[in-house]
Amino acid sequence: MRIGFDLLECLRTASRVPDIGNPELALLEVDGALPQHPRFRSYWYDAALHSSVGMFLGVDLIRHDGRYHVLELNHGPSIYPRRRAMYDTPYDPIVAGLVSAAKEQRFKRVVPIAFGWNQLYVDEFERAGREFGLTIVPTNCPIERPGAARIVGLPDPLDPDTMYVVHSGLMSPLCRYVDNKWYTSKWLAHAIEHDLPANTKVTVPRTEDKFFFPDEDHGERWPNLVVKLAGGARSACVIAGRFEDEDDARRTLGIGGGRAVPKALRLEFANALLFHGRDRVLYQSFVPPELDARGHAQLLRLHLFVSPLGTTYLSAHRRVSQNPVPARAPRGIIGRDEMIIFNNADYHRLPDELEGDMRDVAAHLGEATRRAIARKFQAGSHLENELRVYQV
Repeated sequence: MRIGFDLLECLRTASRVPDIGNPELALLEVDGALPQHPRFRSYWYDAALHSSVGMFLGVDLIRHDGRYHVLELNHGPSIYPRRRAMYDTPYDPIVAGLVSAAKEQRFKRVVPIAFGWNQLYVDEFERAGREFGLTIVPTNCPIERPGAARIVGLPDPLDPDTMYVVHSGLMSPLCRYVDNKWYTSKWLAHAIEHDLPANTKVTVPRTEDKFFFPDEDHGERWPNLVVKLAGGARSACVIAGRFEDEDDARRTLGIGGGRAVPKALRLEFANALLFHGRDRVLYQSFVPPELDARGHAQLLRLHLFVSPLGTTYLSAHRRVSQNPVPARAPRGIIGRDEMIIFNNADYHRLPDELEGDMRDVAAHLGEATRRAIARKFQAGSHLENELRVYQV
């Protein structure tokens, strides 16, 4: 249907519309703020009702040379019970942070929305609501699952005095804009240059949607190029490689032109084309992670809640590879290597000094995200000078 509509637009305007069949990937072509569908808002504030909608985001970071390199933002980041096991506190910091933000902003009701809440978190949300005098209604979207309420879209109008927390399930073009790797590389780079203070520790690796060979080499131990699909999740569409030079990289990847699809990603690219529309192949400079005392790679996962009323730091932890990084990286494509590009990681709490850094990073990333959204989307009836940043 979307392809047909776009083809009709091509005929009507006698021009080619960008990203035929996949309009949410054409947002970089848009000037001005787009409206959001009332039932699929992801970032909104209605001052008359005192009702807000915000996004729960996970951010993957690598600390290198004193700066924090943003690899990607995740809409619907994984929240496993084994992560909860790190904390001996009465409530998960995520639950405590959302409750504190709701109380601070004088909401009476909180609706956390996810594709499927784990029963552990359903119980914890409800217990926190009883203790802190809030009505908390964990909600699944759009599939009915036991233990929680169900919705297929937000109410219109929104319920008064309610803070909606969109973790996952309620997909929208705004969510795609925030977590798509191509979009992130563009709007975040712009925000770092124009919106954040000069001393920010937040940065992004060089990322292009056509082939380039990085100038910087971090030594024999590391890859020198990362290739990924912009819409991929959970590292399923990411490969890394160590190549001698540009010719070696092109030959090994099986690419000729600048926007050709590498052999190792063609199946995933075809699946994306079939089910979601055209994806972008991204090329990115490799940023080496820090190693622990055993030689295992460390990646940082930050959780934050971003809404028109501010940014709330929720939690952060280390994800540590289960295998040590070898002294010399193999030549050619490394692929989904559990030592460098990993999902099966061990979780560790952060030391206090690093936790402080994460709060600063969350404040800067939250500000960058909010400004990027304000440039592209209408965000409700609120005044810019009413906005504040909350760090819980």
